[in-house]
Formats: sequence, structure tokens, C-alpha cells
Amino acid sequence: MYEGWHIDYSGHARRRMRERLIEEADVNAALSEPDAVERDQAHGGKLLSRYLADWDKILKVAVVERPRENVLVVKTVLWSEAS
Repeated sequence: MYEGWHIDYSGHARRRMRERLIEEADVNAALSEPDAVERDQAHGGKLLSRYLADWDKILKVAVVERPRENVLVVKTVLWSEAS
């Protein structure tokens, strides 16, 4: 979905990745092939979701696009229970 874009992780996103044991490869999978994309009211961008079978959870990645610069800013990451 964001092929060729530079991915920039906020300090907050990096901290949450460490706390929640989320690997950069998992975030990249959600960015490249999300199962769902919705507007993210809280962070003013998009919320991309991808089910990760190894965890049996849904990874949600909040992003803000900066298309003029071809930059995608990852604002935060979180887990959601799979239903």
C-alpha cells in the first residue's frame, strides 16, 4: 500500500513497539497489506489493521501520510483481540 514511501516511526510508536513486543516486520506487514483501513479520529490520519495468526491478535497501526514528501509517519501501534 505504501511501496516506495519512507517510513518514519515516532518516538511514541517505537516505545509502544518495545512495550508490546511488536516487531518492525509486523508493522511493515500491516502497512503493505492491511486487512482494513479506517479514518483515525484520535491521531488525524488512518488506522490500518492486520490479523497476525502467530499472536492470534489484530495489530493496529496509526499513521499520518505526508504525500508531498512521500513519508508515512507511524504514530502508535496497539493490539486488539481477534473476534
